[in-house]
Amino acid sequence: MRAYGYLGFGFSFALFAFGMSAFAENLASVYQEAAQNNATYQAAGMTYEAAKELVPIARGNLLPNISLSGTSFSRNLQSDVDTSSFGLTATQQVFNYADWKTYTQSQFQLKEDALIYQQALQTLINTTATDYFNVLEAQEQLKYAMANVRSNKENLDQAEQQYKVGLKAITDVESAKATYESAVATQINDANQVQDALQTLSALTGQPEKELDQLKDDFPKLKPSGAADAWVKTAMKHNLNILLAQEQVEIDQAGVDIQKANFYPSLNAQGTYAYSHSSGTGTETTTVSANANWTIFSGFSTVHSVKQAQLTTSSDQDMLLQTQRNTHSQIMSDYLTVISDISQIEAYQQAIISGEASVKAAKAQYQVGTTTIYDLLQEQTHLFSSEQQYASALYQYIKDCLQLKTDAGLLSPQDISAINHWLETSTNK
Repeated sequence: MRAYGYLGFGFSFALFAFGMSAFAENLASVYQEAAQNNATYQAAGMTYEAAKELVPIARGNLLPNISLSGTSFSRNLQSDVDTSSFGLTATQQVFNYADWKTYTQSQFQLKEDALIYQQALQTLINTTATDYFNVLEAQEQLKYAMANVRSNKENLDQAEQQYKVGLKAITDVESAKATYESAVATQINDANQVQDALQTLSALTGQPEKELDQLKDDFPKLKPSGAADAWVKTAMKHNLNILLAQEQVEIDQAGVDIQKANFYPSLNAQGTYAYSHSSGTGTETTTVSANANWTIFSGFSTVHSVKQAQLTTSSDQDMLLQTQRNTHSQIMSDYLTVISDISQIEAYQQAIISGEASVKAAKAQYQVGTTTIYDLLQEQTHLFSSEQQYASALYQYIKDCLQLKTDAGLLSPQDISAINHWLETSTNK
C-alpha cells in the first residue's frame, strides 16, 4: 500500500532533465517515442509547415511582377527580312486594398495554424501521460486482483479441510468456492486490461511497450497553486481554444475588409522595355504607365458579400464568448476535481488501513468459530474494493492535474520531465 504524502500547496511542474532507465521505459522516453513516431502528431507538424507558405504566397502579390517575352528569329517570306525582338515588363502594385488585406489575413491564418499545432502537441503530451498511467493503473489493479485470488484460495482450502473433518458445513465450502471463482474471473479480466492498455500505448508510440517504470509510493500529491480565480485568469490568456477563437475573429475581420476592397479602385505602375532587330537595324522602346481600375457597379454583389462577411464575424464573436464561458466553467471544475482527488486518496488509504484490520479480526474470529465465512468474505471483498478505488484515485489525480494544465493552456513537455521524477524502476519498489 502506498504511503500518502501531502507535500505543500504549490502545484507547478518544474523543468527537470529526462531520466532514462536502462531496463524499463519511463514516461520521458515513451513521450520521445510518441513525438518521433506518432503519425497524427507528425501530420500536424507537416500541416503547419505547409501553412507557413501562405504568408510569402500572399506577400508575392504585393511585390513586383517581371516578365520577359521575345522572338529569337523570324523571317518574312515576302520581303525576305529577318527580325528578332524581346521585351521586358515590370508591374508594381501602387494600391490594391484586397491584396493588402489578404496579406494581413494570411498572417492571422498562420497564427491560427501555429495554435493548432500547439494544440496537437498538448494533445500528444496529455494522451501519452494518460496512456502510460492507464497501463500502470491496470497493472496495479491486476496486482490487487492476484492478491485477492491468493487470499480467497487460502479461504477455500481452509474451508475444504475443515469440512472434511466435520468442523464446517458444506455451505462454507460453496461460499468460499464462489468467491474464489469470482476473484479468478476478475484477475483474468484485469490481465486482459493490462494487455489492452499496453496495446493502446504501443499504437500511440509506434513501438512495442513492455516493462514500464512504476509510480513511487511517496510521489507528491500537490494542490493547485493559487486560487481558482487565478487559474481562470490564466486560462483566459492561454487556453488554446480561446486563442483559436480570437484568431478566427481576426481572420473574419480581415475577410470583411477584403470584400470591402471591391468598393475601391486599384492602381498599378508598369514599365516596359522593348528591343527589336530587323535587317541590321535595332530599335529600343521604353514606356512607363499607370493603370487604374475601378468597378463602379457590380449588381449589389459586393454589398451582400460584405454583409455576409460581417455576419460570419458576428457569429464567430459569439462563439468566442461561449468558448470563454465554457473554459471558465471547465477550469473551476478541473480545479475542484484535483482538490477532491487528494481528499479521496486520503479517504481510500484510511479505508485500506481499516479494511486490513477488519479482515485480520474476521479471520481470527472465523478460526475460533465466532463468525461465519460469509462475514470474512465480505470483509475481504470490502478491502479489495478499497484497494481498487485507491489505485484508481491515485492515477486519476495525475490525469486530472494534466487536464487542469491543458485547459489552462500551460501543458508543455517540461511537465513530462517533472512527472518522470515521480517514477522508479520496478526493481526499486
